[in-house]
Amino acid sequence: MFKFILNSFFLLYIGQITKIQTHTQIYNMGRPATKPARLKDGFYIEVKNQGSGGIMIRRDTKEQMLMAAEDYSRMKQVTVLGEMKSDKWLDKVKNKKK
Repeated sequence: MFKFILNSFFLLYIGQITKIQTHTQIYNMGRPATKPARLKDGFYIEVKNQGSGGIMIRRDTKEQMLMAAEDYSRMKQVTVLGEMKSDKWLDKVKNKKK
């Protein structure tokens, strides 16, 4: 009996028992969201590495956004997106800095 319990824990540890759901499978159940995500009000820049997808970064003021764009532009490719207010772009500027 002890060998059976020990073997089942070993198989569970190496992932050979597939009937037990992991915690990620339990939390990801249900319908996926159909509505696009809303962005908070603020000033946005997009930061990305060469040849990969970008990340949008939000700052509260334009000065903070420009300082962040200057900091990130040393190592990454930066695109200034502009200001978002009530789910609308007020000034959508596309300046690329390297």
